[in-house]
Amino acid sequence: MDERYDHNDTSIDTDTEEALIECRNVSASWGYTVEQDVDSGSFEVTYEPIINIKNITFTARKGELIAVCGPVGCGKTSMLTMIMNELEVVEGSCKTRGKVCYVEQEPFIISDSIKENIIFGLPYEDRKFKRTLQV
Repeated sequence: MDERYDHNDTSIDTDTEEALIECRNVSASWGYTVEQDVDSGSFEVTYEPIINIKNITFTARKGELIAVCGPVGCGKTSMLTMIMNELEVVEGSCKTRGKVCYVEQEPFIISDSIKENIIFGLPYEDRKFKRTLQV
């Protein structure tokens, strides 16, 4: 049986209806590994199911703030892509309720004033600019 979830599936097995994301004993894999030869710089792709996420269980409920912390390469992005159904779940289950959106943080800052980083070359609107600063 395929353990992958459907984005439209709302049948989360939990003690509360407020659960938005529920992962139970889930392990996931990209299905391949990429290794780079240090000397030549060439890449080799191996299509073997290497587990990238192993045995994770958590529930995210409405109104909770959850922080996922760790060093580079520890699996933070892999966990988020697993929730988005872009990383294959090979064991357990990961389900969502409602709409899920993932916006990767890649800041874009131009070497200019704070004002220019807010208006990005658009016409200056004092009220809008001050509201942005307030927020």
